[in-house]
Amino acid sequence: MYRVLIERILNACESPQVTLRTKAMRAVSHVIAQDPSLFQQDFVRRGIESRMLDASPAVRDASVELVGKYVVSNPALAMQYLPKICDRVADSGLSVRRRVVKLLKILFGVVDDETTRVDICRKLVCRVLDEDDGIKVRPPSRSAAWPSSAH
Repeated sequence: MYRVLIERILNACESPQVTLRTKAMRAVSHVIAQDPSLFQQDFVRRGIESRMLDASPAVRDASVELVGKYVVSNPALAMQYLPKICDRVADSGLSVRRRVVKLLKILFGVVDDETTRVDICRKLVCRVLDEDDGIKVRPPSRSAAWPSSAH
């Protein structure tokens, strides 16, 4: 039932209107909330990942927000989406960069793979000198674990 609905919504994500694409991404989030198994479907992943490359920062931000809702509780999904999330760490959109940095800090504590955690740290280090003070990642003190003291 939800599969047909989400297919139609993902088709709306191809609209030339930015507001429609953004609202479609938010609608995808609502449908996935009803049937979380859809998030693991390849056609949904491809649709979301393509919107993470959208020309509009609002659409990219909505896509990263959607991914963030589901990958933080599922390390396997986090590993699938991590390359695309990491690609957005240097996004031209301020809101996208902020959301990605916040998400990467959370994912650092979610994933167990040491190589992946090192890659996350590398991406975060790139943001230490970000021109926006709201994004700048502060280097850790000697006593604090990085990127958060919770892990």
